[in-house]
Amino acid sequence: MYCGVLQQALCGGVHVAVESLEPALLQGALRLERTGNRSKGDQSPDQWAPPNKDYWCTYARAWTDVKYGYGLSITAPEKNKLVEMLNTCD
Repeated sequence: MYCGVLQQALCGGVHVAVESLEPALLQGALRLERTGNRSKGDQSPDQWAPPNKDYWCTYARAWTDVKYGYGLSITAPEKNKLVEMLNTCD
């Protein structure tokens, strides 16, 4: 499975076996992949967002779930874009 936020976690020093991932975190990572993550590489939301804004809410929620679950920080530009994306949620 390829997922930018998980790659960031692993590159940032998080060492975890896939089998030990919490189901909710793994689900978040899978949601990211289904919303177009493969085409964006390992870019953060401030560098890439799903072209279809209907997916922004789902994508931003999944991204923040994984980041929070691993205790990873976000940059100011990443936070600004995530806030914009989360503002599309119903």
